[in-house]
Amino acid sequence: MKTSEIDRLFERIRRISKEIEQKCGPGFQRNALFSDGMNVTYKVTNLKVPEQLEDDVINLCIWVWSLKDYLKALAVSCGKTAQLVQTIVNSDPYLPICADLANKLKHGTLKKSRSGQFPEMDRLECTLPHTALNSLTFKETEVEFDVATPSSVEITVPVYDETGKLQGDALKILEQGIASWEKLFANLQVAS
Repeated sequence: MKTSEIDRLFERIRRISKEIEQKCGPGFQRNALFSDGMNVTYKVTNLKVPEQLEDDVINLCIWVWSLKDYLKALAVSCGKTAQLVQTIVNSDPYLPICADLANKLKHGTLKKSRSGQFPEMDRLECTLPHTALNSLTFKETEVEFDVATPSSVEITVPVYDETGKLQGDALKILEQGIASWEKLFANLQVAS
């Protein structure tokens, strides 16, 4: 395994991470039907469509976990065992959750959980602080959010365990998993 291949994979992961940070987009609208029968349209300008952000998070999740196979091959080419990578994964607080999230996304279900928590990502949440807004307009059946600074919008993707307990934010979990992989990669490069 060439380290240049792993470098390219880390570059891909950085590009995907930057894409998630780029929240500016064409805007979107959602309809909500309330129990009294009233239908309200929410319009948001200058923000990326939430489904695109969710796709980016899913893409990041799968590529972060894909690093494992590359690093196992590198470990073997450095005279180490592939089991070294498995041991590091199992002793890390974030990588087993990354594994479970990616495997659930790829296979639709988890029969076994590496973390023991059977974690699942919920829907992406956007928090629009008032400082991010240019204007907020209320009409009879419409609410318009004109976003002036998309970078101020907070994006989170809650991760819950099988009991419904919040385990954290998928983006932070993935960030920690990436840091763990970078550390292992640096250590393997020194060993080669």
